[in-house]
Amino acid sequence: MKETDKKRNEEIILSNFVWLRKKYGLSRKDMAAILRIGIGSWNKIERGIPPPRMSVDVLDRMEETFGIPIAIFLSRHLQ
Repeated sequence: MKETDKKRNEEIILSNFVWLRKKYGLSRKDMAAILRIGIGSWNKIERGIPPPRMSVDVLDRMEETFGIPIAIFLSRHLQ
């Protein structure tokens, strides 16, 4: 995968997480709790910085909570 493709994919994923939080009116702390990640990791996501590691478990929790298939979440901007 080209570096530009990787950056684009990261940007899509991070912006989708932020979009979901705002769509459902959740605080940063609430969203971090739902995904079971630390608030520091969530704050990085909000700033467009990918956390060092994001497990598939986080994506599974996102899918279970919000009902958005992982394949869609990873491939296009939600909006």
